[in-house]
Amino acid sequence: AMFAVSNTALLNFVMGSRLLYGMSRQGLVPGILNKIHPTRHTPHIAILAVWTLYAILILSGDISSLAKSTSVLLLSCFTIVNVALFVLQRKEKIPGAFEVPGFVPILGSVICLAILSKAQSSELTMAGTIVAVVFFGMIAPSSRCTSGTTTKRPQSFTPSRVGETKRSPSACTISC
Repeated sequence: AMFAVSNTALLNFVMGSRLLYGMSRQGLVPGILNKIHPTRHTPHIAILAVWTLYAILILSGDISSLAKSTSVLLLSCFTIVNVALFVLQRKEKIPGAFEVPGFVPILGSVICLAILSKAQSSELTMAGTIVAVVFFGMIAPSSRCTSGTTTKRPQSFTPSRVGETKRSPSACTISC
């Protein structure tokens, strides 16, 4: 059991830092999180941010309740992804795109929601607190801009090498 918990923690750590890095590259969280280490070519600031968050969470309470709250967060994400897959497949048929029978994402959502229904209120509260801290601490501040300003945000990225991106010639303009 300890090996499984350690493996999941490591996976979440690596995934969390790369997720923050990618969100930063798209302007969804503060830009400092997309800094790449010059020799290791890893998002070292995002790694430190995730490590700090994990250290605070680990020191703030019982590790088993943190693990259960993480499960609640992951099941919530899986539910959202399954619903999004179902909705997107119904919107537009693109030749050669990924397709899955409609019942698969519906069944996935139902199973995730069934498991989530067994969560205790303390686990739901801790998961909600984690989401609120991340949202109000990182995502909300990066989406603010002063009235009347215009920023260019890249529409898409094409990775060429580690730590480098090529921006598409088209970019959307965002006005506040």
